[in-house]
Amino acid sequence: MSRLLVINILSLILLLLVELTAHAQSAEANKKQLKTVRREIRKMSLAEKINSFVLKDNDPYRVVDIDTITEINGLPLPSLEAIGQSAVGLPEWLAELLGADYIFKSKVENQAILLGLDSIGRILRSTPYFTEEEISEGILGHDFILPVSDRGKLYLATLELDKSERKNLNEHLEHFLISEHTHYPAVSSPEDLEKRYLEWVIKVYASNKWYHAARTTGNQGASTEKAENWLAEIIYEQITKGVYSENGDRLKLAQGLPQMFDTDVTYFDIVDSLISYAIRNEAIPGCQLLVAKDGYVIFNKAYGYQTYDSLRPVNHSTIYDLASLTKVLATTQALMQLTDAEKYDPAKKLSTYLPYLVGTNKKDITGIEVLSHYADLYPYYPFWKKARDEFELNKMNGPIQAGRELWVESWVADSILSWAAKSDLLSERSDTVTQRQYFYSDVGFYFFEDLVERLSGRTLNLFLADNLFGPTEIDLVFRPLNIYPDSVIAPTEMDKLLRNELVQGYVHDRNAALMGGVAGQAGLFGNARNIAKLMQIHLDSGRYDGEQYFSSEVLIEYGRRHFTNNRRGLGWDKPALPAGRPGLEPDGPVSKYASDATFGHTGFTGGMVWADPKENLIFVFLSNRVYPSVDNNKLIEMNIRTRIQDLVYRALGYQ
Repeated sequence: MSRLLVINILSLILLLLVELTAHAQSAEANKKQLKTVRREIRKMSLAEKINSFVLKDNDPYRVVDIDTITEINGLPLPSLEAIGQSAVGLPEWLAELLGADYIFKSKVENQAILLGLDSIGRILRSTPYFTEEEISEGILGHDFILPVSDRGKLYLATLELDKSERKNLNEHLEHFLISEHTHYPAVSSPEDLEKRYLEWVIKVYASNKWYHAARTTGNQGASTEKAENWLAEIIYEQITKGVYSENGDRLKLAQGLPQMFDTDVTYFDIVDSLISYAIRNEAIPGCQLLVAKDGYVIFNKAYGYQTYDSLRPVNHSTIYDLASLTKVLATTQALMQLTDAEKYDPAKKLSTYLPYLVGTNKKDITGIEVLSHYADLYPYYPFWKKARDEFELNKMNGPIQAGRELWVESWVADSILSWAAKSDLLSERSDTVTQRQYFYSDVGFYFFEDLVERLSGRTLNLFLADNLFGPTEIDLVFRPLNIYPDSVIAPTEMDKLLRNELVQGYVHDRNAALMGGVAGQAGLFGNARNIAKLMQIHLDSGRYDGEQYFSSEVLIEYGRRHFTNNRRGLGWDKPALPAGRPGLEPDGPVSKYASDATFGHTGFTGGMVWADPKENLIFVFLSNRVYPSVDNNKLIEMNIRTRIQDLVYRALGYQ
């Protein structure tokens, strides 16, 4: 063996001895440190140990809202026998839904106690000696309170443990604090506590079809007495409508209340006052207003009457003429589905799909340009006047009903489409602009109804009924008098120019009326609830009831801006252009608090809809401000709709 090798071996042995010595010294130091920790922990009171276990320095505190817990505790839950599980299985069964918090049956028959701290739940999982009765009678029979005004301490409201229970709890707390004295359990932020509990309790009911238990008091199914609990009422309504999956996941727009969010409801009182002011000043005879947050309707109210004579009050079922909301709630929806099916590409020229445009001044315009109102198209042509005068419509008796007493031939619609195809561009008229820019126009949307029919083989109304509105049970319709009595439809204008009657149940737009009531620019009717259901599909990434109706790619493509000096998306209107990007109509009729991702539209008859993906917020306002005359512009002049939307954002914390 060489001298060098011997030296290396001795060096390694020496290093090993040094390391072992250091390890032994470190172990001895750790042992002393552990004894110190154990000694200090054992000096702590039980409340101090729970405080140390639950709280972590500089972390958000978990605040238990005692009022909320009290309301939820008032809900009758099924007995353990009904669940088909033992008392031991109950906490594990609910652990995932309740975020590892536990729910235990209390001494009161068929009721439960919710424990509001995940960390305490962790303690309990480590205490197998506790039976259900011991837990109910002991620590879980009491609320844990963390006062916001005294954020450094945790108080137990009425801690009543006997000597044995206190000893065991002490031992388990010491075990955790000693073995994990540098790792305390994380605690959650209090901001969403109330919403979280309400959502998950609803899911518990939903996943087990316990609506009858939520609606009654006493033993399950033993009483028909209505429970005095608003949460139970919400649960009852939703379970019967298939809003939740078997796992309790929300599948569609659900009913909720402002209590589910940190909502300052005093702003809704101001909304009431503002709408009352608008009605008193005859800006509108009545309206519907709906607000949804995170998939839950938190405000849904009807105001006033269908007309100023106060004969028929507006209710949630009242149907309004949606006017230009048709562009986004019907036409754009159909185009999006055709794009997903790879039958339509908005980047291509419209003449690719509509051969009659090839020989016109519109041969090169694209779908993107038309949908963005950037196609050099004139805003509006009263083609109905040309048809009235040239065809003597009052003498016709064709198959198309445009009013109660006005029936026209089907070829009148073809004539309007032909006139639209041959109409002047803005840049061709001496009285208008000479360069390409954003200019809102109805004309391009005349072509889209024809395009949908050519590509799908179904008219726009039937295509949507087959592929979207029917499967999702969204009650948005064209030609509503085919389904509903006129008493539920708010009238619009007293039409003295074409139909010589109060228009009710027939589309207000005269061009659309002569096109049979089904047109790309107008003709859709509906109420606020059904519009919100459709908008929620967009906020739920195109899904409804477990089915995919739009791809995320198409949602993004249609929702974004395509031109730097134009605030519009494809079909959708959007908020003001970002700073440094000036354009015509820069502000837009949307709240100043809305995020840039917001999309929506307004309607000539007085409607407005907006969805804010960032806040997962939906705003729907419907009215018939054109009754009895379109000369009534007070709703717009008073800026009522946008002011209401501002108040909604402020109710949710925006200042």
